Amino acid sequence: MAEERTKTPERHVGSDGKGAGAHPLPDQSTCRGLLETMALIRRFEEEAGRQYQQAKAGGFLHLAIGEEATIVGTTSVMRPDDYLIGTYRTHGHAIARGTDPKRVMAELFGREDGCSRGRGASMHIFDLARCLQRA
Repeated sequence: MAEERTKTPERHVGSDGKGAGAHPLPDQSTCRGLLETMALIRRFEEEAGRQYQQAKAGGFLHLAIGEEATIVGTTSVMRPDDYLIGTYRTHGHAIARGTDPKRVMAELFGREDGCSRGRGASMHIFDLARCLQRA
C-alpha cells in the first residue's frame, strides 16, 4: 500500500499524443495581466452588487462573481475584430475587452456617460468600438 502512494502520477496525454506540457503557459507578464483583469472584474462586480443592494443602481443586476477566469480566458484569445455577444453577466466581458470600468458603472446608474448612454443598464452592455454586443 505504501508503494502505491509513492508512485509518480500518470501524465495526461492529449489527443495529439504530446501530453499536458505541449502548450506552454504564457509568460509571467501576460499571466500577471490576466490575473489583474480578473481581480478588477471581481472588485467591479462586488461594488456593483453593493450599489444595487443600496438601491442606487436600478433594474436587474446579474453578477459574474466566480466567472472571472472564464471571461478573461476567452476574451484574451479573441482578435480585436471578433464580436462578443453575451446574454447576462456581461459587465466583466466589457471590462476584459477594454471598455473603461467607469463607463460600465455609469451605465448601471443610467447615466449619459455610460457605454450605452445610460439606456441599457446592466442587461444591455454595448460597446461597438470593442465589438461587444448583447443578444
